[in-house]
Amino acid sequence: MITIEYSPDGKAFADAEAEEYLVDLVRREKDVRDAFGVLDVDLDLDCVIKVSTENIIYASRVLIKERGYKFKYKFKDVIFEMDKDGRSEYWPDGFCDYFDEWCRRLL
Repeated sequence: MITIEYSPDGKAFADAEAEEYLVDLVRREKDVRDAFGVLDVDLDLDCVIKVSTENIIYASRVLIKERGYKFKYKFKDVIFEMDKDGRSEYWPDGFCDYFDEWCRRLL
């Protein structure tokens, strides 16, 4: 499974690249799993990407809802998942909250 770690020292992505990057990453992970599956190998593969921009998080949530993709999320020392609609009851303080804070300040 792909784990997306939200961290200030992660990679930044342009908005236009976020969704396409994730779709390609999921495709490549599936290709690797399929290749090892032919060899009848039990593959416990975990791909971790470290990002510093919220757009990857939001794009992944859309892909969960629209395409049924699955991701794990890591923030600080906590790992959690979203539900089938791309939502989580658990939202750690500081996790992807800049945009919301800016919107609140505009009101």
